[in-house]
Amino acid sequence: MIGIYLDCMKQMGEFCERRGFSHGDFSAVIQIIETFGEPVDPIISLTRIEKLVAYNFDLIPHQLNTLSRKHKTRFPRQLAQYYGWLLTDMTLERIGRIVGNRDHATVVNSRMRIEQLRYTKFPYQDYMKLKELDAIFAPYVEKKKERDDG
Repeated sequence: MIGIYLDCMKQMGEFCERRGFSHGDFSAVIQIIETFGEPVDPIISLTRIEKLVAYNFDLIPHQLNTLSRKHKTRFPRQLAQYYGWLLTDMTLERIGRIVGNRDHATVVNSRMRIEQLRYTKFPYQDYMKLKELDAIFAPYVEKKKERDDG
């Protein structure tokens, strides 16, 4: 539980820093995390995936669940659905219902779009965001592989 708290604090500190807000105690939390390493829970929840993706796009998690089809909300929603599929054992129907209140076919489409982006690297800005999120979720991918193999 403390790992989730520290992760959220770090994300909020980075969010405030990007927006130019004063973030007070967040700098101390970030320094502690950088010194001792970020704790990685073996299992990540879909809610946490939504938060990490949303904060990386300067959104609040609630915005991923809107009906908007604009790229600024659609692409992060697709990423959250993709990482939900990759890192959790939930069904596609449940992932779709939680992220954006969509059906399972939308999650399949999101998965295909993100996999296509990995190979085409177009649009490049989206590809770079995908690479940033890959770096954030890399420890969870490793833990998931260990769990599935063992």
